[in-house]
Amino acid sequence: MIGIKGLNLQTIFSKQLAPESRFGIFGVADLYGVYNTHEQVFRNQQMAQTHLTYRIAKGLNLSAGAFFENHSGFRPTVGLQYNLFHKNLHLLLAPRIDLSQTYNGEILGLGEYTSRIKGDWKFYSRVQGLYNRDLKNNLPSVSYIWGRIGASYKTYRFGVGGNFYWLGPQKMTENNIGLFFGALLY
Repeated sequence: MIGIKGLNLQTIFSKQLAPESRFGIFGVADLYGVYNTHEQVFRNQQMAQTHLTYRIAKGLNLSAGAFFENHSGFRPTVGLQYNLFHKNLHLLLAPRIDLSQTYNGEILGLGEYTSRIKGDWKFYSRVQGLYNRDLKNNLPSVSYIWGRIGASYKTYRFGVGGNFYWLGPQKMTENNIGLFFGALLY
């Protein structure tokens, strides 16, 4: 998303290792950079996580992998992932817990809804939320809500969006509104 305060890039991938395999890979990477060069050192954010997944039931996976964040470094992590695809709706819930340092607990939720307008054109909407807590010290770490509304054409998505963050125990806010563009690669 190209916003009024900064640029947010996100990639999400989820793929089975083979068509009939119970094993897969899931990853999320987020980069957020502010335009103000004097604030970049403490406001820029990087996060990436990659998990090996194992399907235990339709739509439900166990996951284990690594999590990286630019302020706290690498941590091993385990979790669950639940995906529901129903007609024009996709829901994802992914709770996880870090196995070192502060034992952060986190839940990621995502909902996407599309509706055909005409031909290859669709209405597109998405809400994504995250809550992360330092379980060792019983402190909130980060939470956010992102919203997107617009259109999709074939594998491309575009429109307006907003990212609303609450960071740390003091719940400092970082809000950004702008235009988004996305593409489904496979």
